[in-house]
Amino acid sequence: MRTLIFACFLTAFCSPIFAQQAAIKQVAAKRTAAAIKIDGNIDETAWKEATPATDFVEWRPNAGKQEDVANKTVVYILYDNTSVYIGGYCYERTKDSISRELVGRDKVGVNDFVGVIFDTYNDKINGSGFYVTPYGEQFDAKYSNSNNGEDL
Repeated sequence: MRTLIFACFLTAFCSPIFAQQAAIKQVAAKRTAAAIKIDGNIDETAWKEATPATDFVEWRPNAGKQEDVANKTVVYILYDNTSVYIGGYCYERTKDSISRELVGRDKVGVNDFVGVIFDTYNDKINGSGFYVTPYGEQFDAKYSNSNNGEDL
């Protein structure tokens, strides 16, 4: 089973991660005093102390569909006085089922991707999204009621 390891370094305060589903899920973030190295590996002890977030729902291509256990995603959230750290594993049944192409920063293409959306106003209208593809390409988005809801 192929895993995609990702770690994102974000300098914002975290509010709960949300997915498209009726019930609001809350994800616990673990405070850490450890130095977290941003290198794509989540092997520091602090990651092992964080509570895993699981049972995600798809956004694309099947919005609202519960993830398949063979293709599960496991995410950990840490924070300190200045930063929020998000790391995890994305499992795939087979390596060739991972959709990937090099398209450049801030372009989605047909890539698989993982991301997080912060609703820092806690109004379920405005948000900032941060995403990464299997090739490590990054894109971000601002969500609001204007501009058709997305600004990539």
